[in-house]
Amino acid sequence: MTPSVGRVVHYVSYGTPGGEYKSECRAAVITEVPGHLPRSMEPLDGCPNGYEDVWVVDLCALNPTGMFFNRGVLQDEDGKSGGTWHWPERVDDPPQVQVTADLSPQQVKRVTDMVQTELLLRAKRSTRTTLNLPDRN
Repeated sequence: MTPSVGRVVHYVSYGTPGGEYKSECRAAVITEVPGHLPRSMEPLDGCPNGYEDVWVVDLCALNPTGMFFNRGVLQDEDGKSGGTWHWPERVDDPPQVQVTADLSPQQVKRVTDMVQTELLLRAKRSTRTTLNLPDRN
């Protein structure tokens, strides 16, 4: 994929040398796309192989405690080393809902079918996804 201004990516934090804070993925927004690394460039320490596929971007990393801006951040899809960015991983797990109730198997199936149908309809209409469930009687 080609990065562009405004796209959301993952920035990998460095963590601390003593290990108090681990290296973690953080949300980031691309603010500028200077371009690819040239093929003729000498390898850099920690730089992934295949320079023609490595993008350099400027970004704004979003941390729980604030934001910071970083320029010239290298793409690293494989190693995901600290100080690099990569495309967010796809998450295909469906949302899970845990309901604790004393229901018969038929009631559970009826409620499950109703919730799935309603969520699909609302997703198609792009409306809210909260539901008012019927009484258990």
